[in-house]
Amino acid sequence: MKKPLLKRAYLLRSIDEFMRWIRSAFEKFQSLWRRGRREIPLKGPHKDILAFLEKKLANKKFFEGLPKISKYSIRKFEYNGKTAVIKQTYGDSSHGIEFGKIRQTLLKHQMAVRTKKIVPKTYKLRSIKVFGRVGNYLVMDFVKGQNLGDWFDRHKNPEVARHLSEATYEMERNFNSQGALPIPQLTDLIVAGNTNPQEPTKGKWIFYLPYDYI
Repeated sequence: MKKPLLKRAYLLRSIDEFMRWIRSAFEKFQSLWRRGRREIPLKGPHKDILAFLEKKLANKKFFEGLPKISKYSIRKFEYNGKTAVIKQTYGDSSHGIEFGKIRQTLLKHQMAVRTKKIVPKTYKLRSIKVFGRVGNYLVMDFVKGQNLGDWFDRHKNPEVARHLSEATYEMERNFNSQGALPIPQLTDLIVAGNTNPQEPTKGKWIFYLPYDYI
């Protein structure tokens, strides 16, 4: 009688240990899932907007109901007087879901400027602030400006347009000179103005690069 009882006790203990392992694995999965949805922990000045959007973006109709700010999957969102941008990346690295890699490229350019390895003559490059990621959505600061293509459509002064084109070519050359990091998309960069709006050809163009590759 002792052997069956011992065998049964061992079996029950094994089942109990297995169930504890299952619970532990599930808790770890939940933790990783939450971390993956958020990318940046909910702390700092943007934790409220990220927490709010984490609930709202679970419903696809919320994003679809927001006003578009481009022909792409980018919408504008107002929260407590703050204007933010939400971009649907579809989980694709070429559309910015791994925004940290694009950020590294931008920082490499900025470091080269600070150390005088490159000296931009026709432009100033700035970075769009990323608040965080919620699932496949990037949540960013809103930048007032125009897409490069839209700018050319609306401004017909050939001399100014030529100067702007030269600035984009200079920026591309400077990125290429800094190594093998993939260059973010240049064709959809945001033109946010010029340091000399009265005579743009004598100033520098203010650019923001999108968190995008294609």
